[in-house]
Amino acid sequence: MAAEHEKNLCRQAATVETLCPFMTHIKVGKHHSAIVDVEDWLEQSKFHWQLHKSKNKFYITRKKKVNGKRITVYLHREISKPETGFETHHVNKDTFDNRRENHLNLTPEFHRFIDRCGKL
Repeated sequence: MAAEHEKNLCRQAATVETLCPFMTHIKVGKHHSAIVDVEDWLEQSKFHWQLHKSKNKFYITRKKKVNGKRITVYLHREISKPETGFETHHVNKDTFDNRRENHLNLTPEFHRFIDRCGKL
């Protein structure tokens, strides 16, 4: 049973649209995709990701049940795993680009400062 599951995962990985050896796409809704590192694709491609608009920006999200409540999970936070009290900044300002190199975990104050001055 486990061997068959591994074969299915390998077939899925073989059919993914690869941009380069280090990054690939995850389907988002019907018409969009997000860029992720290959090492994150296998885990994150298991879920149904969708677009979520927040503060005039679009983010990649999914729903998850925790203690009987549905919560919103953000792809960039799943990948960057910021410590409690930190936020994830997209360096190139593209919220569809969720490669690890495009993420910086910052304090909320510093994140707001960067967003205001447009630096970093």
